[in-house]
Amino acid sequence: MKNWIQDRLFFFKLPSIFLIITLFWLILHLNLNQRFQFPTGSDQDTYLEAGKEVVEHGRFIWRAPFYGAWMGLFYFVSGKTLQICFNIEKYFSVLLLGLLVAFLGFRLFDLRTGLLMGIWILNCKYFIIEANGTHAFVGSLFTMSMISLMLENQYARLPLALLSLFMAAQVRIDMWIPFLTFVIITGFFLLKRRIAGRAVNWAFATQSRPHWLICFTIGVVVSVLFTLRPWSIEPQIRSEAFFNNFAVNYVERKNLLDRYPRPWAEVPQILKEALPGTSDTISVIRMYPGEVEAHFLYNLKLFPRALIANFLAFDNSLLMLLVFIFYFGSYIVWKRPDDYLEKWKDISIEVRLQIAASFIAICWIIPMTLAFRVASRYYIPLLPLQLVVTLLMTRVLVNRLGHQN
Repeated sequence: MKNWIQDRLFFFKLPSIFLIITLFWLILHLNLNQRFQFPTGSDQDTYLEAGKEVVEHGRFIWRAPFYGAWMGLFYFVSGKTLQICFNIEKYFSVLLLGLLVAFLGFRLFDLRTGLLMGIWILNCKYFIIEANGTHAFVGSLFTMSMISLMLENQYARLPLALLSLFMAAQVRIDMWIPFLTFVIITGFFLLKRRIAGRAVNWAFATQSRPHWLICFTIGVVVSVLFTLRPWSIEPQIRSEAFFNNFAVNYVERKNLLDRYPRPWAEVPQILKEALPGTSDTISVIRMYPGEVEAHFLYNLKLFPRALIANFLAFDNSLLMLLVFIFYFGSYIVWKRPDDYLEKWKDISIEVRLQIAASFIAICWIIPMTLAFRVASRYYIPLLPLQLVVTLLMTRVLVNRLGHQN
C-alpha cells in the first residue's frame, strides 16, 4: 500500500477535513439541542440512566455495556446532569460520524469526495433526528474498522479492525452477527491463502503479535469487566424486542391507531389481542404462522423506502444541492477522470477482501430488521456503505464522461 502519510499534501488535507466538516457541523446543527424533547421517550432515556449507573456505581447496562460506559463519560463531563449529557453526546456523535466518514472517503477516493461524504452524513435527516445514539455509535465504530484496514502499519490493521467491530457488539447486541460474520469470512480467506502457499505475513508475522496481544487483552478485560459488573440484566431481550416490534407493526398494518394511540406503551394489551396464549417467539411461529408472515411482508414493504430515505432524505436539501453542484463542477475545473480507482488499485487484495467482508457483515442488519421492525434509524450504521457504493458508482460515471469528452 502506498505510503499516504508521506504524501506531501497529507498534512494539509487532514486538517482541511477536520476544519471543513466541523464548520458545516456548526452551521447545520448549532441549535440541534432544540430539536429534541427531554426526556426523549425512547431507549436513550435508559442509556442515560446507564451512564449515570456507570459513574455512580461502576455497573454497566447488560444489553449495551460499552455504550453505557460511553454515556458515563458524557454524564461525568456534563456535571452529572442527564439533559446536558444527552445534548453533548448527540452533538459529539453527529460530528464524530461525519469526520470518520469524511476520512474514509478521503482514503478510498480523494479529498473532495471525502468532504462530500462527510457533509452528506451531517445532512442525513433520519440520522440527525434520531434520539437513540447507539445506531450512530455503531456506525462510527464500523467506519473505524474500515479505516483500520487501510492503516500504514499493515501489522495493526486486522487486530484493530476486529477490536472495533467487537466493541460495536458491546454497543448493540445485534452487532454480534456482523462481527462473527467478519471473523468467519476473513478467517476463511486467510486460511485459504495460507494453504495455497500465498503470503499472509502481515496477519501472522512476528511484528503483528504485539498488536494482536494488545487488542485481545483489551477485548478480554472489557468483557470480564462488563460481565462482572452488570446492570439491568435482560436475558429475554430478543423475545421482548420481537414482541414489542410486532405489536407496533400490528397496530400500523391493521390501522388500529384510534384504539391504540400509543402502541409502544400498550404492548401487553396489543399482544393479548393479536397473539393470545404465546410466551416466546417459538410459540408465535407455531401458533400464528399467518401473523408472522404478515409481519415479515409488512417489513419487506417498508424496507426499500426506509433504506433509501436513510441516506437520501436530507435535513437541508438546498445546501446539498449546492454541495453537489460544487462537487461535480470541480471535475470541470480540475479534470482527473482516471483517478477514481487510483487509491483502490493501491490497496492489496487482502485488504480489499477484508473491506468487502466488512460490507457483507454489516448488511446482516437488513434481514434482522425484516424479522423485527423496519425503520430508517436501524440503517444508520449502513450509511458509510451506502455512501461508498453511491460515490463509487458516481466516480465511474464521471470517469466515462471524462473519456468521452
